[in-house]
Amino acid sequence: MLSLRQKVQLDMMRDKFLNYRDVLNAVYMLFAIAVFIPYFKILPPLGGEVQPNAFLLSLALLFLTPRIKVNIYFWLLLGVLFPATLVLIFGGFGFNHIREFYGYVSFLLLSIISYNYFFYRGEPTYIFYRNVLVAYLLVGIVQMKYDSDFFHFFLARDKGYGGFQGRGVESITSEPTYYGLILLFITILIYSSKYMASNKKYLLYVLVAVSLLIVSKSTTAIFGFVLYVAILNLRLNFKMIVFVFVCSAGVGFFYFMFSSEIEASRVFRVFNIIWNLGIDGLIKYDQSSNDRILHVFFSLKGFVDNYLLPNGYDSWAGYIQRQSVLGYDVGYVSTRLGKIFPFIGSILFELGVFALPMLVYIFGIVYRRFNGREFIAHSLILLYILFQSITVAFTMVPFLIAFFLYQTTMREFYFEKVSFNNWPVTRSDNRLCARK
Repeated sequence: MLSLRQKVQLDMMRDKFLNYRDVLNAVYMLFAIAVFIPYFKILPPLGGEVQPNAFLLSLALLFLTPRIKVNIYFWLLLGVLFPATLVLIFGGFGFNHIREFYGYVSFLLLSIISYNYFFYRGEPTYIFYRNVLVAYLLVGIVQMKYDSDFFHFFLARDKGYGGFQGRGVESITSEPTYYGLILLFITILIYSSKYMASNKKYLLYVLVAVSLLIVSKSTTAIFGFVLYVAILNLRLNFKMIVFVFVCSAGVGFFYFMFSSEIEASRVFRVFNIIWNLGIDGLIKYDQSSNDRILHVFFSLKGFVDNYLLPNGYDSWAGYIQRQSVLGYDVGYVSTRLGKIFPFIGSILFELGVFALPMLVYIFGIVYRRFNGREFIAHSLILLYILFQSITVAFTMVPFLIAFFLYQTTMREFYFEKVSFNNWPVTRSDNRLCARK
């Protein structure tokens, strides 16, 4: 029989525990918001567009979380961090060197904390996705209709595009392409969710499509979205023929109603160049495409030219200058701040063959999570995204892969060698079992 004093002490301990869990959940929620809105500026800009908000919150959560859950796959990322540290030590501690090294540290830490996020809060809900999409959409509409520089006080870039040369707007990002890529990541997360009703998924898909086609207008993201949907639904049957016919009729009607706006858009301009002049014409006459394509080419060429060994940090500008001297047409390749645009190109150029465990981590988890057509679709779309203008510090990549790893872990926890469709379908069961 407990005394009155012991009962009071137990009540106080319980209240402290509940308050601690509330604080922990709140910090995890802020972490998720920082992951989905990575360009929101709180600290003074440090030479990059992706802000370190999620990284700082993940540092806090590393100490706040009572029991950090880890997975054997994280050893692959540690295997990349070791040579990345050696490259930093032998290459010098300049600002650009430290910034590039930070990307690898951030990727590892965000992967671990994202993995724990799902155990503590479960999969992101319909309401969370809806609120994020609506926030992006509302800011984008204001930029499109009223003030192209709206909200840029909170971004690293001071000026907005506001339909420049037929482009869309960037909303709470730095470029329309980044906005489109975030929409693409959200689409993959929604599709992969096992706890969301189909009708809610379709509503979110509509929000994504509206944001992509009307506000962002990113050619890169629209092509990726079409590729993703096409591979997932690649079936030659009557329903697919009807679906293709209805979509074609819808596109034709949309073009008939808004032909002048469409022909003035960057998407139409890019496809028109490809149709008439091919890829060579696109590289020659479109500066943005020239920059992106040649970043991919020269980063992979630098990887091979150095015999698969690390080129080191802050060596991109010097390499491009040498290629120009050797007679290569470097076009509009940007060397601003020494940044390499494509994710895969940057890690292979900087770390050489020692970066391969990071790719094994990404695509190995995708292989464990998906089968058949789904594996092909997600491998191709991730390969496509990772050759776009995103850095290693981009927050959505480690979050997405940690999401796949969490789902695989939960599937194997409940049932071995059993279909994904047979595992529990309630969020409460998911989190309860994960803590046992």
